[in-house]
Amino acid sequence: MVVNVLFSLVDVNSIVRVEILRGPQASMIYGAGASGGVMQIFTKKGDGGPLEPRLEAVAAAGTIQSPYGTSLQQDYSVNVQGATKGVSYSAGGGYSESGEWVPQYFLRTPSVFAGTRISQGPLTVGLSARFNSRTFGDPWDPRLRAAGYQSFQTGPFIRNSIRLETYGLVLGLTAAKGWQHSLTLGLDDLSRGFFNTRPRTADGLFQVFQETQQKTSVRYSTSVELAPSRPLSAVLTAGAEYSSFASQGFDAPAALVTTGPISYDSTQPPTPSRGIGSNTGVFAQAQVGVNTRLFLTVGVRGERNTNFGTDYGTAAEPRAGVSFIQPIGRGTLKARASYGEGLRPPEFNANQNSRGFQANASLGPEEQVGADGGIDLYFGSGLSLGATYYNQTARNLIGAVLIDPSTDPATFQYQNIGRVKNKGLELELTLRLAQLTLSGQYSVTNSTVLDLGPSYTGDLQKGDQPLGIPRHSGGASATLGLAPQTTLNASVVYLGSRTNYDGLALFDVFFGDAPFRGSLRSYWASYPTVVKGNIGIQHAFNKNLSVLLRVENVTNNQRFENVNSGLIPGRRTTAGLRLSY
Repeated sequence: MVVNVLFSLVDVNSIVRVEILRGPQASMIYGAGASGGVMQIFTKKGDGGPLEPRLEAVAAAGTIQSPYGTSLQQDYSVNVQGATKGVSYSAGGGYSESGEWVPQYFLRTPSVFAGTRISQGPLTVGLSARFNSRTFGDPWDPRLRAAGYQSFQTGPFIRNSIRLETYGLVLGLTAAKGWQHSLTLGLDDLSRGFFNTRPRTADGLFQVFQETQQKTSVRYSTSVELAPSRPLSAVLTAGAEYSSFASQGFDAPAALVTTGPISYDSTQPPTPSRGIGSNTGVFAQAQVGVNTRLFLTVGVRGERNTNFGTDYGTAAEPRAGVSFIQPIGRGTLKARASYGEGLRPPEFNANQNSRGFQANASLGPEEQVGADGGIDLYFGSGLSLGATYYNQTARNLIGAVLIDPSTDPATFQYQNIGRVKNKGLELELTLRLAQLTLSGQYSVTNSTVLDLGPSYTGDLQKGDQPLGIPRHSGGASATLGLAPQTTLNASVVYLGSRTNYDGLALFDVFFGDAPFRGSLRSYWASYPTVVKGNIGIQHAFNKNLSVLLRVENVTNNQRFENVNSGLIPGRRTTAGLRLSY
């Protein structure tokens, strides 16, 4: 995808499974941007074996509650899939809509997806396409109006839109026994923008913003399975990938119209923007197995990105790992450890001269370096336990540093200025009994600022935990078969206390009469623990028809998960029907 945060646009009805690869080791294969790990979302392309066409449709409706009102929501989805010998397919779509749980809010999200997989002898072809759109209102927080701030006495009347199209082609070829080739082509097209639906002030002017981003990518890899002797096995993998990025857009802060040719107040002309870039990576990896018990992995990746400084050169990312599997009675023990380096490139044009910013020829990527280790215990399919400890350092963090305050505007430069140590423990448990499945996760995260660079002028100090990161978090879920046709499921999410800005106090400075306390650090606040629970029940009348009921945020918890100057919905209640044919 063009922008990582937009993974939420993926239609959940198109997802087969989600896999998470921890730590910077994932960047050896997946490249730039994978320094913190990878979330892989596998979408439907049909099943592998013969299958009669199967249709599934869901229609649901309910309410969203908040301190400011209650609104209706509705969700619809349909999916058809099937397969014949050598060909499988899946296609579907969905639509959801939410109303004003706070004044001037709305959300509409249509989506369509389709995919097919064709296997003929040694050749496999996979095709996929996805369209997602999101249109929504962006209201003021009613508390700001109640506080009497003049700037918030009328609504913003903002209409936002995001549209994402993704197309993919995957070719696989078995050239010989144990020798595989894979070629992947991808195209992502993102469009986003907003405009005022009413003049923002008495001057009769509107703001109009529009941006489009495109990403094209090609990836080739080949792998060879070797068996040099009976106890040994090996898989050698090598590959290369190339992706190009382009963006263009404009911001018209004083437009006279919002559609067609944009005319504007001549004293405030639009600001155009344009950016291009590319990323090139090559990688090689060797995996060796001994007696199907001991497995060793070593690899390296080289990365070049046009957003690196012109003098930076090529980034190298090594990886090494080891795992050992040992049967224990009716169970299995797996011990594992790995080390890796990953990177996150600078933002678009961060190394270029632009208004208010000076180029930095030596600007490098942010890097995540470190190791993790853990054990996993499996007792048949009924019980699994896992524990992972990690010790990593995020270094060369990028920040904007003030270079010359005397210019108009002041001149900044993006520099690699900081290091943060990340240590933690993650625990996982899954228990499956006759009619009951339980799972839980708990993590302890200790992030500490080690260095901020001599030019840093922000709020953090050495020894701080970065803002917004809780030391403790977790979650649990349970699924219970109440009867042969009835299933109950429940889940809970836990977010420990953390430090972040007191947003409302800052609004009182910027828009009210409160005096500034002298530093932004003095507006740090401690946020309490957040616990939110969900519960749902599904009953099948027969193999074709079932009814479902789900309640999210059961207790209508209004505690903030980020900062207190944002808006959060309350309890969501949904009831619906599922049709399978």
